[in-house]
Amino acid sequence: MTRVDILCKMERFDALKRAMFDIGITGMTAANVMGCGAQKGKPEYYRGVEVEPSLLPKIQVEIVVSKVPVRTVIETAKKVLAGLNEGHRVLTLGLSDEELAAIKDLCLLTCKPMLYIANVDEDQLNAELPEIDGQIPVPICAKTEADLAELDPEDAKMFMEELGLSESGLARLIRSAYALLGLQSYFTSGETETRAWTIPVGAKAPQAAGVIHSDFERGFIKAETASFEDYVSLGGEKGCRDAGKLRQEGKEYVVQDGDVMHFKFNV
Repeated sequence: MTRVDILCKMERFDALKRAMFDIGITGMTAANVMGCGAQKGKPEYYRGVEVEPSLLPKIQVEIVVSKVPVRTVIETAKKVLAGLNEGHRVLTLGLSDEELAAIKDLCLLTCKPMLYIANVDEDQLNAELPEIDGQIPVPICAKTEADLAELDPEDAKMFMEELGLSESGLARLIRSAYALLGLQSYFTSGETETRAWTIPVGAKAPQAAGVIHSDFERGFIKAETASFEDYVSLGGEKGCRDAGKLRQEGKEYVVQDGDVMHFKFNV
């Protein structure tokens, strides 16, 4: 059961509002996702990717108006070209922040954060998988996920307990993707709906409010806030208020993952 499910159950209503997430993966379709299997060793999909040397003069012309010095862009492009031709991803080349800024406009695929997923057997779901490019793949068993999708929540929970799993592969994937992208969720919950909102880690209360509506950020006054754990254990907003766990947070408050919030604003 997800945190949204728990909050909805507490509020006793049927209309469930879930946070929608869209993690863009260039070139990824349902067909080639289903065709991906666990492979030993280093993935080969980016080998052979090259930058045509004749494009370097074109790059120089196009970035003349950039704030990054042209020399830095050209030298970084040459460094990246050499690394790509050796089969390395851009993120593994040890580029400095200045160098990464210099090639940002090139929108290189292997410069983006990457998450590896391993389709494994059920008995390997809790196994330690070898690293790929310094990252541990997220283990998922496609058969297990298909079986879980056919079960109601209670049966799914029992099935996972039998397998020794604390969460589904889908939940593990979402959590790993959020961590990779530096994202987290906070909640709004009341009599009519419960909803999860995605924000960057480190976002302050006004910025979190702005995800709901720009007016919330512009006219932010304060945020009534409780941790998810307190909200659930104390039975909701009233229980938190009676126990002194409903905090009044201002503009400098850094929102924590799982916070349940109610914003006050004036425009």
